[in-house]
Amino acid sequence: MKYAIVKILDEKLTPRWTEFEPRYLDHARGYKAESTIRYSEMGAIQEFRLFIKDRRLGDFTTDDADRWKNLLSRKFAQNTVRRRFVAISGVFDYAVSLKILTENPFKGVEPPPQVHAGRALSDHELASVFRRLPLDIRRACTLALYTGLRRQEVFSLTWQQITGNILTIPPDKSKSKRGRSVHLHRQAVACLGPVRKSGRVFLFSASMMNYHLTRAWRAAGVGRVRFHDLRHTSATRFMEQTPDLFALMDTYGWASPKSALPYQHITANRQAAILKIDYKI
Repeated sequence: MKYAIVKILDEKLTPRWTEFEPRYLDHARGYKAESTIRYSEMGAIQEFRLFIKDRRLGDFTTDDADRWKNLLSRKFAQNTVRRRFVAISGVFDYAVSLKILTENPFKGVEPPPQVHAGRALSDHELASVFRRLPLDIRRACTLALYTGLRRQEVFSLTWQQITGNILTIPPDKSKSKRGRSVHLHRQAVACLGPVRKSGRVFLFSASMMNYHLTRAWRAAGVGRVRFHDLRHTSATRFMEQTPDLFALMDTYGWASPKSALPYQHITANRQAAILKIDYKI
């Protein structure tokens, strides 16, 4: 009986989704970059808005959360389902922290397991793809390869962020809202192209880059290559040169080793190093 009374009160007193959504977004902007919100929050919120319509948060149940997950599974890839499921669960966590809800209905539903996409490219694969790219796009890809910059960090890069061989990522342009400085390899400096006083370093769009990159990997016959694979390649090569995990996290903007782990791949160099192990027994 007590549970039933609490549930009725929740349904009557909790805000409707359309009332709570902007409140949550204001909260999220306090600790997340705008690009992160667009990527990981807005798609989930728009999809969830169609599902919940104008119901109250207290009227949403664990069964509803399970139905929404199944609906997403029929429309999207597994990682997209997980990302959107976790994003909306975070909204309900915020409601619990404000004591609007007594519990998060998503906690009773298991999110889909994460599939770690991405691969480290060999020198042959890189050369085969890069030589088929237009010069300006090849320069952007080269910078990503030598620095591990995320796609959004590359496309939003301005000349004001570069001083000599130091590239600065301010908190508002970082996915994790953690500012960092990146020391540029001489090849990375060279690929920036003619120096201008202000404005963006690369003037083409993300869709144009995707178009040319897709044409290049198809013509090269090396399998699908995403721009994000350059970050995977860069991080893997970094750890082949030094076992300094904290330097890797600092350079690539990761807050924990858990975030860095999916970017490590077994390459031919690592396999060769393993085969050189010799026990003196």
